[in-house]
Amino acid sequence: MGKRDMPKTKRSRIRRAVRWVVGLAGGGLAILAVAVWIAGLLAPNYTRVLTPAGHPVNISTYLELGSGDMVWVSTWLPEDLAPDAQISTLVETSRYGGQLQAGWLYRAMQTVLDQPDPCKASMQSVLDHGYAAVWVQSPGSCQSTGVRPIEHPPNELEAIQAAVDWIVAQPWSDGRVGAHGISYSATTADLMCASGSAAVRAVLAKAPDFDPYTQVIRPGGVGSDGFLRTWLELVQAMDRDDICGVVAAIQRSELSFFDRLMLRAYITGLQQPPGADRLIFKRALIEHRDSQSVDEILDTLTFKRPERAYGGLPSLDDVALYNQAPAIEQSTGAMLTRAGWWDAGVVEGALQKFLTIQRPMRIVIEPCEHVFEEVAD
Repeated sequence: MGKRDMPKTKRSRIRRAVRWVVGLAGGGLAILAVAVWIAGLLAPNYTRVLTPAGHPVNISTYLELGSGDMVWVSTWLPEDLAPDAQISTLVETSRYGGQLQAGWLYRAMQTVLDQPDPCKASMQSVLDHGYAAVWVQSPGSCQSTGVRPIEHPPNELEAIQAAVDWIVAQPWSDGRVGAHGISYSATTADLMCASGSAAVRAVLAKAPDFDPYTQVIRPGGVGSDGFLRTWLELVQAMDRDDICGVVAAIQRSELSFFDRLMLRAYITGLQQPPGADRLIFKRALIEHRDSQSVDEILDTLTFKRPERAYGGLPSLDDVALYNQAPAIEQSTGAMLTRAGWWDAGVVEGALQKFLTIQRPMRIVIEPCEHVFEEVAD
């Protein structure tokens, strides 16, 4: 019996049954969506969660440099920080977007599955040891304002100095500051020793760039423009607050519509400062548009010290860490460097640092790659 032969009453009952099932399913999905949304609203906002000492667990602030650029600083304190307690601080200064904003689905998982906040999780190992954890965003990158003329820009040391001064002025600080990091933030950890502050007690630099051109860009006189292009596309997507562009650069292919939808449900992009500082964040994203394009940057990396001028911008030789040797030699902070001999020219740079900077330091060389994963024989 075909559809046309079916009695009308029977067809109408089937239609009502189908509509009921669809309506029930749709209603269930709507209820589930509302429940997930409410769960996301219940996720903790750590800029409002207070420690027993009365300080926010996460402190977001901007520090103004002499140029007018605003450097973003995100500070995390142990949740059980007691009243009148004072603790030491570990700082990481980076150009990467290491502090991220959780999406609605991630926030729901925080509430329902006790999933950790992504920013707090990245700082948790420091907090677990009783330190304050501070993230300093390099000038001209991500949440910090300004046009970025080059990696390790000339005002990066000023940003680090401003952050150290801000830290030691806080009521929870015991006046002792250290720095740590891998790769870019390892170099800035060493750079903190050039700040001239007596508060700097120790730095741990894992795979720092002592001479970025000869040891990273062109190790052994050669290099990979393909790698550089990928890296530049990655960091410029971070500076645009384009989380989908970041993932696309990593996997070297565009994301599908569904992948973009799911990714933004988990992570929307950079952590956005609260209140009036949101306007500074928006200003930063606008100013980053005036930074050099990937092709323009690659063009400047043909030589270590280009003979021709390119807009009066500094070269990597100008901003290399060895230029800060005299200031670093005046620091009393302990210096520890770790490097892997499977990592471009980083070991060569570590040894050059040991021979160039005339002050006590410890260098550890390991059979590791850039991320300190041991390489099998």
